[in-house]
Amino acid sequence: MEVVELKETSQLVGNVAAISVNRNHHNCEIGYCFCSRYWNNGFATEALKAVITFMKTECDMHIIEAKHYSSNPSSGRVMEKVGMIMEATLRDRRYNEVTKQYCDLICYYI
Repeated sequence: MEVVELKETSQLVGNVAAISVNRNHHNCEIGYCFCSRYWNNGFATEALKAVITFMKTECDMHIIEAKHYSSNPSSGRVMEKVGMIMEATLRDRRYNEVTKQYCDLICYYI
């Protein structure tokens, strides 16, 4: 997991991590999470771009994928900004304890 900090203060703003890595097939899934007060500042985009570059160049990954909840389209825009392409919608894959409803996962790859 890569922790993301503000350069000036070392304040933790989020993280980016490889959730799963399959070295035999040269693919992986990555995920990220950022404190809401730091949204819309480009931190997620910058961090995701750096991790994708690292996974491609240093870890020889051919495909890198990520998913977001359909209720969080902003996360999909972050993925698009770093060059990821929407590939699929996985219906009803997560249950939301708050809303008591299932939600879809949107899959992206690069």
